[in-house]
Amino acid sequence: STNLFAQPGYLPHMQEADFKRITEQLKDDPNNYELIWQRLNINSSHFDIYKRGGIVQTENILNEPEAVSLSNWTYEERIADLNKLIESKAEINKYGTISNIADFTFMRGQIYYLLGEYQKALTDYLFALDNISENEAKRNNSYKKQNICISIAAYYYNKREDNVDYYKTSTSEENLRQALKYIDMISPVEFTENFNDENSYNYYETIQDPYEREKINLLSYL
Repeated sequence: STNLFAQPGYLPHMQEADFKRITEQLKDDPNNYELIWQRLNINSSHFDIYKRGGIVQTENILNEPEAVSLSNWTYEERIADLNKLIESKAEINKYGTISNIADFTFMRGQIYYLLGEYQKALTDYLFALDNISENEAKRNNSYKKQNICISIAAYYYNKREDNVDYYKTSTSEENLRQALKYIDMISPVEFTENFNDENSYNYYETIQDPYEREKINLLSYL
């Protein structure tokens, strides 16, 4: 993963030290795209895409006294960094992993989603999906493609009005179908099982494809 926060043992005080070091380096070299991207991945936004608005979950970093600078780094500042990478059409090769405009736009979309700017988030997600490599576009197990598609699906799933009968409306049905469409792009498996029979629960629990669970949950509303 390019997200250092995801690495075992990458503790808050280490993240803070890296953040300060890279920030100082960027003062002398503000257009160093590799450093900008590295800083963005020290502690990327962790939020639940399955909850409306990406409700923030507790992050270990947020209440750590050793990580004051990183905790005070605003989403607007992160978006400014991402805009610089996007506008420059930078391409970063780190240990054989290439990050480009698709990665930058996707991360910006995640931040927009977290800030409640849902249409901007969707626009960025769709742009990112259109700009992944041809090889990644063909592979259903592409990590990049999976992240983008499941985020678009979550956008449509959470796009609802605040009323108890929402799932009975034609608008909700179309949104749920859109959500299924993007899950299908990374999990193109058709169901042949009757989920209303008494054995369906066992089948549900033994599904190997992780996105089949999302399909079943969505289909239950249609």
